[in-house]
Amino acid sequence: SQPSSITQIFLLIAGSLCLLLGTLGLFLPVLPTTPFWLLTAWCYTKASPKLYQRMMKVPIFGNVYAIIVYIMPYP
Repeated sequence: SQPSSITQIFLLIAGSLCLLLGTLGLFLPVLPTTPFWLLTAWCYTKASPKLYQRMMKVPIFGNVYAIIVYIMPYP
């Protein structure tokens, strides 16, 4: 089910903001990178599957996501 256009816009903005904060976290030790990137993936999945697929093709994002979701064991 596709969310409404207002929800899509909100999710795209939130996902992009999280992507920016996560990327800043690579250079600033006070910001965590991984939680922001995972939230970006979730927002993009809900708002725009095309954008999510595009993000996963970037090696650093796709690799981090795959390690966290598929390789690391859950407690």
